[in-house]
Amino acid sequence: MRLSKPATVLGSCLCGPTTLDWQPLSASCYAVGLVSGDLVMRDLRRSDSDVLELRASQRPLHRHTLLPRTRRVCWAICADDDIVRGGQCDQRQKTMSSTGA
Repeated sequence: MRLSKPATVLGSCLCGPTTLDWQPLSASCYAVGLVSGDLVMRDLRRSDSDVLELRASQRPLHRHTLLPRTRRVCWAICADDDIVRGGQCDQRQKTMSSTGA
């Protein structure tokens, strides 16, 4: 998945009331949120770099988080300080679809 806007532009609107709250990924330095329908990551260690790009990978899933307002499970892979995939799971059908493949 590639973000259509530069991180500096997105960074200026991420704290606004119309965006989802950042949801920390368990035992990691990253948080996940939605901006204009895109699943995006934030590096909590760096205040000057709010948004990280999602990239596809064959690595196994080992981090996930729930964004309650979407009624979907949004997940991300975090390995070697790299965010490598994002996706969502429809809770009714229990099927996983990848948005970063």
